[in-house]
Amino acid sequence: MNEGWASYWHYKTLNRLDLSPSLHIEFIKRHNDIITPIMGGINPYYMGFKIFENLDKMYGQNKIFEVRALERDASFIRRYLTKELCYELNLFEYAKRRSDYVIKEIPDEKGWIEIRNTICNNCGMGSIPNIVVDDILKKDNTLVLKHIYDGRELNSNYMEATLKCIYELWGYPVKLNTKISKEDIEVCCSEPTTITYKTLRCD
Repeated sequence: MNEGWASYWHYKTLNRLDLSPSLHIEFIKRHNDIITPIMGGINPYYMGFKIFENLDKMYGQNKIFEVRALERDASFIRRYLTKELCYELNLFEYAKRRSDYVIKEIPDEKGWIEIRNTICNNCGMGSIPNIVVDDILKKDNTLVLKHIYDGRELNSNYMEATLKCIYELWGYPVKLNTKISKEDIEVCCSEPTTITYKTLRCD
């Protein structure tokens, strides 16, 4: 929202000024440099700009001020990234299958909703795993953490490094309950450099 808001008003304001052709061309070039789509990724300036531009066109400027006041990134995208915008922005979702990457969703009748939801889940606070303290075991002060699984697995390298750091800060064993390949897994750091995995149950 922040990037889109800035790009939208940069564009609107500069177009209202009586600039000489040489300055106007310089402005357009700089604007286009900022909102240029990223191949294989998402430029937040471009997406935000197009959503605000679409809101202005459909509902008028009062609506964009209302949206700015009431929404945050995830709700802004969930409410106002339409099927038509997904298609115009050439959005798609890819996934890894074995050693290959394949296109998983395209902006068709159902795919655009999955694409929109994936973007929502990976922006702002949605990009940070939700991990809570579940228990502290009295017998040995083991800190038990629980990953609130939302379909996305933790990155194993970051998970292991983080557990080692928590162990160092806590001073006692640390356990994390999560899911890996649809299995309930307990990951334990009971020594400064040792990580062990234990399968709890399978779905």
